[in-house]
Amino acid sequence: MERKILLIGLGNPGSVASKSRHSVGKLMLSLFAEKNEIGQKWPAEHDGFVLVPSTVYMNESGKFVQRVRQEILRKYCHNDEEKLLCIVVHDDMESPLGKVKLKHGTSHRGHNGIKSCQAFLGNEAFFRISIGIGRCESHLSKDVSKFVLGNFHQAEFEVLRTTGLDAFASSLQSLKETTFNSPSDILKAVNKTKGKQKVRSQQV
Repeated sequence: MERKILLIGLGNPGSVASKSRHSVGKLMLSLFAEKNEIGQKWPAEHDGFVLVPSTVYMNESGKFVQRVRQEILRKYCHNDEEKLLCIVVHDDMESPLGKVKLKHGTSHRGHNGIKSCQAFLGNEAFFRISIGIGRCESHLSKDVSKFVLGNFHQAEFEVLRTTGLDAFASSLQSLKETTFNSPSDILKAVNKTKGKQKVRSQQV
């Protein structure tokens, strides 16, 4: 039986919200689907991957991810846990714009979507691919919220569409080539080349 890699992009519902920094997980799935000409009908299948953008608000992500994971596990893997790798794609304000990193079992660091996923699934049931959105210059909570929920500027979007998408695709290719061994082995295989990844300046 072919193994499957499930990619769930986090983000708030609605056409406006889908263009926001907070919804970059959903946005990256759309960019990847467009680049590979696999359409925007979800769930979308491509080369061993199953792509599913979230349809719920960020703080409700855990229940959604749990349900989708169970459906894909049953439909494609005959409930064989070893045949499925579940990955949640989300925004990361701690990383430069466009930087991509695979994570597992680390703190949610205040991200409500990841906090919800960990509450429903625990830390071990899923991996994460974080997409850097850059930092807000202000530390005031209202400014940070405005920044995260605000839309990308055109120049920022171009960084995501080029540098970010290339790094995302590279991570997926590395995932495809790895065996589903221990989480630490998977992390090493995917992130070993990311230390040399060059990311364009976020001062765009």
